[in-house]
Amino acid sequence: MSINAAISHLKNMPLDKLSNKPSDCFILDKKRGTFTLKDIYKPYWEKDFFREMVKDRVEFALKRYFKDCKN
Repeated sequence: MSINAAISHLKNMPLDKLSNKPSDCFILDKKRGTFTLKDIYKPYWEKDFFREMVKDRVEFALKRYFKDCKN
């Protein structure tokens, strides 16, 4: 898979489903090609503890995602 195909997949699948709704934490701007945290969550991101929790969750989700892709 090319990097462009991977980027397209991420924008159209997981990122599209995680963003742009009032209850979501992220904003996906497809025209600019950016995926950003909503302003209300930015103070939390500055805390090391919060970033570590997010890192752990992302690593877990990625491992599960790629494990499922192999099956």
